[in-house]
Amino acid sequence: MLLRIQVVGATTAALALTAMYGGQAHAIAYASAVTDLGGGDFRFVLNEDADNVTVQLDGGPLDLGTLATGKHTFNVGGSSSWSIEVSDSNPVGWASIDDNGANDFLDFEQPRGLAVNTNPGSEFFGTIYVGNARTTATANGRAMGDGIYALSADRVDLFGETDPAAVTATVPGTADFSGSDFSSPFRMRVGADDNLYIGDWSDGTGGIKWASADLTAGGPLLNQQSGPTGGVTNGGGVPIHGSIVSLPNPTGSLGTDLSIVAMDEDLEGLIPGTGNHIWRWDLGSSPGDFDGAPTLLVDSTALGTTSDGKPIHLDLNIGVRSNVYQADNGLLYIFSARFDGNEPGVVVIDPTVPIGTDDDGDGTSDQVLWNSRQFAIDNGLDSFPDDPGNEATVGNNDLLRSINSGVVSPDGEHLLLKTNFRDSAASDLYFGDEGTFLVVPLDANGVPDIVIDDNGTPGDTSDDSFNIEAISTPGDGSFNGASELAVDAAGNVYISSNVGETISYFTPGGAFKATTASDGTFSLAELAAAIVGDYDSSGQVEQGDLDIVLQNWGTGTFTGGETALVGGGPFDGTVDQNELDGVLQNWGSTAAPDFGGSAVPEPAAVFLLGAGGLALVRRRVI
Repeated sequence: MLLRIQVVGATTAALALTAMYGGQAHAIAYASAVTDLGGGDFRFVLNEDADNVTVQLDGGPLDLGTLATGKHTFNVGGSSSWSIEVSDSNPVGWASIDDNGANDFLDFEQPRGLAVNTNPGSEFFGTIYVGNARTTATANGRAMGDGIYALSADRVDLFGETDPAAVTATVPGTADFSGSDFSSPFRMRVGADDNLYIGDWSDGTGGIKWASADLTAGGPLLNQQSGPTGGVTNGGGVPIHGSIVSLPNPTGSLGTDLSIVAMDEDLEGLIPGTGNHIWRWDLGSSPGDFDGAPTLLVDSTALGTTSDGKPIHLDLNIGVRSNVYQADNGLLYIFSARFDGNEPGVVVIDPTVPIGTDDDGDGTSDQVLWNSRQFAIDNGLDSFPDDPGNEATVGNNDLLRSINSGVVSPDGEHLLLKTNFRDSAASDLYFGDEGTFLVVPLDANGVPDIVIDDNGTPGDTSDDSFNIEAISTPGDGSFNGASELAVDAAGNVYISSNVGETISYFTPGGAFKATTASDGTFSLAELAAAIVGDYDSSGQVEQGDLDIVLQNWGTGTFTGGETALVGGGPFDGTVDQNELDGVLQNWGSTAAPDFGGSAVPEPAAVFLLGAGGLALVRRRVI
C-alpha cells in the first residue's frame, strides 16, 4: 500500500491520531526479561497494559487475563517449555506514549546515549540503557550522575529502586567517563552477547568501553582511554583509536569473536590530517584493553561528491557530529547532523566494495548505494527556498537534511530517523524545523524506497508529498545533537533529548500478539484490527451497532462494547454522542480506518526474532 502523506510543519499522523483518540495511547505490549525464580516459578516484565496474556504450556494454556504494566509471575507446573502470548489492540498510526510527564525515571539532564536490549533469550531482554554525561540536576530537580542508567521495559529502575531521586549512575568496572560533560559517555548499542558497548567522543577519555548487562563489570574495550588528534598508539607506534563519534556497532561476543565497527574522529585515513572515517576493530578473543590496529572500511575522503560537487561526507576531525549504524545485512548508514550542512543527511554504504572504487566515473564512490542529497537533486526537490543571505538554502537541498541518529526497524522494512534541530533562515517545506521522527521505507536491499507524489502540480515541487511518515517531537530538537533513537523488539521507538531532558516513547499502534518463548525467540503477529463503531463485533458497522447505542443511551452499560474502540476513544463510561459518532462516521466500514495517513497492517503478518537474528516470515508493516 502506497502512503502519500503531506507533512508540513506540525501536521502529522501523531497529531491526527491524538485528535481522534483523546485517551492515552499504548505501546505494542510484550513480555520481557523472563527470569527463572526456581521451583517452577517464572517472572516477566510487561512493558505496557495488555488486553490478554496467556502462557502456553505443555499441558495447555494458562490464561492470566488482562494485565497491567509491570512485573508478573506464573508457574510452569512441570512443563518443559513455555511461551508467553501478549495480545493488545490500539489505533493504527504512530503516537506518543506520554508517560514521561508523570514518570521521573525518564528524566535525564544530558542523555547522550540510548540503547535497548533486543535479545529475547536474555533475562535483560527489553532493558533500556541511558548514558548521562554530567552531574547537573534536571530542571525539575532530579539529581544526576555521570554514567549509565538502566531501566526495565516498564520504564522503572532495573534494580528495583522506587524513588527516581535515589537512583545513581553506574560507571562499570574500570571505565572512565570524566573526559567531557558533553560526550562521555556517548552513543551506545547492546550486542548479541548482552553486553553494552559505549562510545566516548571526548578527548580526555575517548574510545570504546563495555559494560555487562547488569552494569557490574566493564572497562575500556580498546587500550588507553584517550582521544587525541591522530589517535593513541600502541607500543609499536601504530595508531589504535581516537575519540568515537558514532554508535559502536558490535558483532560476535566479547572474549570470543568480537568485532566493532565505528566512526573515529581522530584516526587519519588515506590523507594525513583527516578524520571521521569508519573502522573495524577485530578483537577476537581479547577480553578488552585491545591494542591492535583497526581495519579501514570507509575513508571519507574517497567517497567522492554529489553531482553538484558537494562532499558525500565530511572528512574533518574538528568536532563534526556524524554517526554510523550497521544493519543486520552489513550495510552502513551514515548520518550527518549539521543544520546548515551541504553533505547528505543519509548515506547508505556497502563496505564490501573496495575503497576508492568508481567504475562508472561519476565522481561518487561505488561504496555509496544511495544518498539523500543526490536523491533531492535528481528529483528537483528543494526543501529550503533559496535565500541569497543563507548559502545553505541555495540550490537543491537535501530531503533528509540534518539527521542525528537512525536505526533499521525490527522487520527490516523501514529506516527510523531522528532529525536534528534546523537553525536555518528558511523553513523546511516538508518536515518542519523542530526535531522530527521520520519513518522511511526501505526496499528489499535496505535502500530507501521513497515515492514522490506531485499532488497534481507537475513542475512545482514545493507541495510534493512522500511515502515518509513524519511524527513531530516538539521541544526535542537538539542544537547540540543529543537526540538519540533506539527501537525495541516490538517496534516501539525511544528518543532521548537533552533539550526536553527526557526519554520520549512512540508506538506504531495496531493490534498484535507478541510471543516470547523459552527457546529464546520472539515473534510478533498482527491481529484483525478493531473496527471503530463495530459494537456487536459483527465485522461491519451497521444497524446492529446503532441499535446498541440507542438502546443504552445515557446509561453506563454498553452491551457488547465495553472494550470496543469508539469515535473519540475507548468507552468513557456513558453511552452518548461519542459512541453514536463511532457508528455514523464509520457506517459500512469493514476494516480499520486510516488514522492520519498510516497504513492499515496486513493481516496475519508475523516476524520472528531469535538468538540468530531476524527472520521475516511474512511482511509486517511498522
